[in-house]
Amino acid sequence: MEFLSYSNKGSKNINEDAYFTSDQFCIMCDGVGGNAYGEVASKLAVDACNTFLSQSGAISNGSECITECMQYCFTKFKEWSALHPETASMSTTIVLLVWTKNGVSIAWLGDSRLYHIRDKEIRFVTEDHSLLNELKQQEKDKTLTPKT
Repeated sequence: MEFLSYSNKGSKNINEDAYFTSDQFCIMCDGVGGNAYGEVASKLAVDACNTFLSQSGAISNGSECITECMQYCFTKFKEWSALHPETASMSTTIVLLVWTKNGVSIAWLGDSRLYHIRDKEIRFVTEDHSLLNELKQQEKDKTLTPKT
């Protein structure tokens, strides 16, 4: 298996991406544009997930482990914001993969995407948590609903 990461600051003044990979998990975060301290949020999320997953012996159950990891991450955000009130509005996207003996569990939050590439075929694995995607989905649902 190969990991490929590409980071670009885009239209932001600084790069707000952070990521970490290991043989058991992979996490990628991108600070949310328009909110201050995105680079802090993405690094904090990566560090919190890395700490939790590295110290956790519970990776055997992917979805349960991911839930606990996200709860740990939210706790770290609250602790950080209590010490640094100016960062209270910071936020980040998250894409997290955890390998278990039963396969791979994934979690994502925001508009960062996960792609699965195999045999020259690219598949989207996640859907954006964004207003634009929500509106697209509502429109798609309308066209799929039979008219009575």
